[in-house]
Amino acid sequence: MTDDIIWLIYLRAAIGEASAQRLDGSTQTCCIAAVPEKDLEQALKLLHEDLSADDMTLLEVYRCQRTDVEQMPGEASLNEHLDYICRTATARGVIAMATMGDEAF
Repeated sequence: MTDDIIWLIYLRAAIGEASAQRLDGSTQTCCIAAVPEKDLEQALKLLHEDLSADDMTLLEVYRCQRTDVEQMPGEASLNEHLDYICRTATARGVIAMATMGDEAF
């Protein structure tokens, strides 16, 4: 992994019984993952491995965006969360996520 480029990957995933994300009984999550990796294909592979290690299954990828491009209109409310997961991913060299389970909807 590299800390030069971070991919923000917007996704939906199924949460397995043994997942740490299953705190409120949710079976699915929508989240944004910050993946410190230059190559998008490698970033997606690392994300898949990270999800699998936490008993989660990738269901859908909505968007992949590098952090060095402009944000989409209407995303200003996400800035604090995106900044935090990007700083965490960079500092630790690991994938960091902001998640919301289906029970929270």
